[in-house]
Amino acid sequence: MIRQHAAPNRVAEKFLTPKEVDRLLTALRKKGEKHFILGLLLATTGLRISEAQGLSWSSFMEMPDGTISVNVLRKGDEYQLLPVREDVWASIKAYMGLEIDQANHSALFLNPSHTRASDVSLRTWIIEGGKNAGISRHTNPHILRHSFATSALDRGADIRDVSWFLNHKSLVTTGLYSHPTNKRVGEFIPLPKKKEG
Repeated sequence: MIRQHAAPNRVAEKFLTPKEVDRLLTALRKKGEKHFILGLLLATTGLRISEAQGLSWSSFMEMPDGTISVNVLRKGDEYQLLPVREDVWASIKAYMGLEIDQANHSALFLNPSHTRASDVSLRTWIIEGGKNAGISRHTNPHILRHSFATSALDRGADIRDVSWFLNHKSLVTTGLYSHPTNKRVGEFIPLPKKKEG
C-alpha cells in the first residue's frame, strides 16, 4: 500500500490567525517595548518593514478631528497619511514619553547604539518574536502585512479600504492577500430539503 503525504498548506503559511498575532505581540513585549510597538504597527496598519524603518517621531500628527495619523513614505516616493488606532497611539506615546513634535526627527526605532535601526534589525525582531511565541511557521514582517489584510477582509472590511491601507495600485493585488477564512460563506449554500413522507 502506498501512503500519500498531504501537500503542505501554502495558503495557511502566509498569514497568522488572530490568536497567533496575539501570541507574537506578547512575546515581542517581553523582549522590549520597541519590539512590541513595531509588531503592533505592522499588525494594525499593514506597513512594509521598510516603511516602518523610516518612521520618525515627526511622522505622527494630530488631525483636525483630534485623531492621530502617521505620515508614511510609500513605494514611489509618495507620502500617505494612515490613521492610527487610539489604543495603538496610546502605546506609542507611552513608549516615546513625548508629545507630538513635528521638529523632532528622531527615529522611532533605534539600535542599542541609538542610531536608526536597519531593515535587517527590525526583521530580526519579528522573526525572533515568532520563535519565542512558539509559532511553528516562519514569522516575518510580511506575514504580518498579509495577516492584516486577511483579518480585515474576513471581518467585513471593504477591499478598497484594505487596498488603500496597503498602498496597492490594483484591487487584484489586494485580492491575493485574502483567503476564504470566513466560515459564514458556507451558509450561502442551500441544502436539499427533506422529503416528507
